[in-house]
Amino acid sequence: MKLRKLLIILSCAAILATFAACGETENNNNENNNDGSNQATESTESDGQTDVTEPEVTEQPEEEEAPAITDSKEILTTVWGSYAEEDKFSVIGGTGTMNEPDSLDVTVDTDMISNNLVFPADSISMIDDAASLMHMLNANTFTCGVFRVTDSANITAVADAIKEKVTTNQWICGVPNEMFVANIGNYVVSAFGNDEVMDVFKTALETSYPDVTFLYEEAIA
Repeated sequence: MKLRKLLIILSCAAILATFAACGETENNNNENNNDGSNQATESTESDGQTDVTEPEVTEQPEEEEAPAITDSKEILTTVWGSYAEEDKFSVIGGTGTMNEPDSLDVTVDTDMISNNLVFPADSISMIDDAASLMHMLNANTFTCGVFRVTDSANITAVADAIKEKVTTNQWICGVPNEMFVANIGNYVVSAFGNDEVMDVFKTALETSYPDVTFLYEEAIA
């Protein structure tokens, strides 16, 4: 009987030891699983972060303002200087300068300004500088005058007066095909002549002075 009790006691002890070992194993497994889960979560969170690169701010270069025009002659000199050699022809400027533009004295050369450039005499008081470029053989083939208006508020009045005088002028030695009046800053550009010659001049004027505005373009003949 004593031996049987001893065997029962030993069996119970063995069973309890087995349960204790199983419990410890499960706890260890749970801890390991939790550690792995946490590590996976941390890894996922770390991998999920996206580096945001701020766009570089590129500074736009400031546009340089075009230098101020010195005088009327400068406009004609710049435009005539841009001509291809095959487009050039014999010209006279001012009161007799050969093959280039030249200035006119608005206090002295009033008759030439009014008659040769077909500029209204009543408007001469509104300008303080002038220059011209004309075809040497026939002024009606091409004539251009540039006039600096002293008060920008008078530009429209000067342009209107030029357009009226040129389109109603009594021509000698042929009639020009067309005319235009343009504006660049405080300057008024007036030209008349042959279609082909005028087209070349207009293109050169627009290329040399992109801010030019054509106020009038009229057919004459």
